[in-house]
Amino acid sequence: MKNKSFANIFKYSKKYIKIQFFLLIPTVIAVLFPLIRPIVIKQFIDNILNKDIKIILSYVFLLLGIVVVERLINFFSNNLLYKTINNISSKEKVSLFKKIFKLSLKDLKKYTSGDILSRVLQDTDELSQTISIVYLVIFANILQLISAAFLLFSFSYKLAIIAYSTLPLFYITSKLFDKKIKNSSINERKTNSVLIESFREKLSGFKTIIGFSKKDHFLNQFEDDSIKDKNAKNKLIFYTRAQDEFISFIYNLIPILILGIGGLLVQRKEISLGTLIAFYSYIGWLNHPIQMLSNIVISVKKSKETLKRIEEIYNLPEDEHNGNDLLESIKNIELKNISFSYEDKEIIKNINLNIVSNNKYSIVGESGSGKSTLLNLLPLFYKDFSGNIFINNKNIKEYDINSLHKKILYVSQNEFILNDTLKENIFFGDTFSEKDIKKAIEYSCINDFLPELEDGMKTVLGENGSNLSDGQKQRITIARAIIRKPDLLILDESTNAIDSKTEEKIFDSISKIIPTIIIISHRLSTIKKAENIIIINDGKVLSKGSHKDLLENCKEYSRNIESQLLH
Repeated sequence: MKNKSFANIFKYSKKYIKIQFFLLIPTVIAVLFPLIRPIVIKQFIDNILNKDIKIILSYVFLLLGIVVVERLINFFSNNLLYKTINNISSKEKVSLFKKIFKLSLKDLKKYTSGDILSRVLQDTDELSQTISIVYLVIFANILQLISAAFLLFSFSYKLAIIAYSTLPLFYITSKLFDKKIKNSSINERKTNSVLIESFREKLSGFKTIIGFSKKDHFLNQFEDDSIKDKNAKNKLIFYTRAQDEFISFIYNLIPILILGIGGLLVQRKEISLGTLIAFYSYIGWLNHPIQMLSNIVISVKKSKETLKRIEEIYNLPEDEHNGNDLLESIKNIELKNISFSYEDKEIIKNINLNIVSNNKYSIVGESGSGKSTLLNLLPLFYKDFSGNIFINNKNIKEYDINSLHKKILYVSQNEFILNDTLKENIFFGDTFSEKDIKKAIEYSCINDFLPELEDGMKTVLGENGSNLSDGQKQRITIARAIIRKPDLLILDESTNAIDSKTEEKIFDSISKIIPTIIIISHRLSTIKKAENIIIINDGKVLSKGSHKDLLENCKEYSRNIESQLLH
């Protein structure tokens, strides 16, 4: 195995070396205390014929006491060890999750939800099993090998040489399976990520799958993914178990050699029978550290690939924002020569726009024309655009990101709903007065269905609002936005599941408290609510004006109306 594998794991685990240090004392005690037992056994066997029953019983009770103390030491040290592993695993999960929240939306979209889940919840567990104990296991077991060597050589240097001469076989076995375990581990992590994403996808689309009578089709898909994951796991288990069995064979070979050669030495009176039995009883203390070191080698091989997957996330650039200026209010927004590309495809092409406070704007265009992408730039969801955006004649990137997000809120058609109460979904981690919540409920027309909810504002909405209709969910996400009273509210198809009459009431209400609104919609009645309509086509601004002006002067707008692309 390449030293780089150990070097990477050692380097990563250094941050937990202090935690492992606290395990050092109980570990040293757990290693050294059992050395007493073979010495007592040797004395017992060599003197058994010359002692009376009381002496024999005293040896028996002494050995029993030693075993009890050994078990107690092991219990407390192992309990402390597993607490440490769980502690580190928890820290790793939280740390990786924090990193994910610092990524840009653009980078995060490169990964499926299943892949992210696999890395945060499973890869961290597997890695923690190794990094939390790697220093400790190596130190403890090398100490045990040295202690065992000292004791065994003091018993019989000939038998000790035979026992220790088998050690190179462990290294050879490790090298034999190194590449197989590494490749199998890579494949197993990949297939597991695919399986998790497959499960998440089909669970999210449960209603649609049932509606299209495609249960069997998607069950077969999931079964195929599960079989691939099973096969990958079986292959990894095959090679790790094969290596383990090879090592076990060497373990079992050592006692046979010791008994055979030790028996000859007893016959020749080179050692006593007590020495042979004591030596034989202590072979386990030679095998155990070798087994533990072999296991840590296997763990490092597997964890090397897991670490790569985790470090891949850590190595992604953070979505840095260095602006410090507070945004008190928005008077105007100017977009100058804005272009934006995603995965080498230019989506926004040299757009220039002015947005003035206390106005309503509608962005109109066919699907894929770049409408949503353009408006995603205003809250700086994407920062790597060319050109400049100015708010109140100051570059948008000079403003503090939190103050920017308080003043510009973006609501899409499928906003996130917590599996929590209606109240907490509107509060979303903040606190508001009763007056504010009443207004938000009234203005978003939640009052229309609130009496139907069993526990009113305390009703738990279910996973992603599974207990609600799409229109009800959209009203809740609108309430979440308007209770915060932003200066600019962007509504991206966020009322398309709400009936026209209710939508009219919502727009009339929010216009009273939010000065500037930008709407994306394919519904003509919604578009006409704006004094200013902007036509986007293929990432460019095609035309601007009122509904009446555009009908008269913009063929693209007229054609869309006539062909009922907008309705």
